[in-house]
Amino acid sequence: MKYRIQAFLAGRNGIDALSSTLSWIAILAMLISFFIPLTWLRTIIYYVSIVVFIYAYYRAFSRNIAKRQAENAAFTGFFKRKKLQIQQRKTHKFYRCPKCKATLRVPKGRGKIQITCNRCGEQFVKKT
Repeated sequence: MKYRIQAFLAGRNGIDALSSTLSWIAILAMLISFFIPLTWLRTIIYYVSIVVFIYAYYRAFSRNIAKRQAENAAFTGFFKRKKLQIQQRKTHKFYRCPKCKATLRVPKGRGKIQITCNRCGEQFVKKT
């Protein structure tokens, strides 16, 4: 039986950070749905959590590993960028380019400066 399970799981994506997070969100939503007094809202939250749970398992058993890894990289990259912004919030300010919406990091305490976007070349003035 052990070898059958190993053969079934060979070439599959497996549980990654995004699948794990989706599973925990689904479990938490199911638990929360038990405490909601409105029947229709409880039912909706419960069924949405089941759909999220099924999607998490679909990702884990998927054979399209490249696509699942790209999704997971985008998910983990988002949180790495947010963590870096939180760590650097005392020394830098973060602005969004008004043209291309890229996030730009500038040092704090420089007064009014002209910021040039690295991606599109747009220039704008902000106070740091």
